Amino acid sequence: MCRWFPLGVCLAASLAGCAGARIRDGLYVHPDKGFQVALPTGSWERLPGSDVDLAFRHPSGAAGLLVNATCEGNPPRRPSRLLARHLLIGLTDKVVLRQEEVRLHGVPALYTLARGRYEGQPLEVQAFIIRARGCVYDLVYFVNPNGPPEGSAAFEAVVQSFRLLGPEG
Repeated sequence: MCRWFPLGVCLAASLAGCAGARIRDGLYVHPDKGFQVALPTGSWERLPGSDVDLAFRHPSGAAGLLVNATCEGNPPRRPSRLLARHLLIGLTDKVVLRQEEVRLHGVPALYTLARGRYEGQPLEVQAFIIRARGCVYDLVYFVNPNGPPEGSAAFEAVVQSFRLLGPEG
């Protein structure tokens, strides 16, 4: 799986697997990690057995999308900007085009848009990092700039569907 994911994305992946997670009515629900998110619509291919909670590849091979939560039970100590840099490990000639604090359904998140090269090919990365309830949630989309035009809309729909579970979410 990591062959076509930037190295930092692979390193950020949780090795805990998907115990307790289920798919119901087009939603991926992970009660143990406290979140749910809609599956991307369209022709995205799910990559089972990856080291992240959810990983998808566009059939063109020019785009990927992932959702992952790492939960250690304690509030995350590393700043979100450092976590965002970790997601970009493996990119060369990288430039952060935009990085800003945003809110997703009332929850603070860090949005990062970057461009660089991965294995010599141009790559654009969009990422939302959410730190809540002792977990770090990564929502990441990466695409070759000449990749599928519908990919960005699919990622936006996944991001807008993300919800924390429970009374605080």
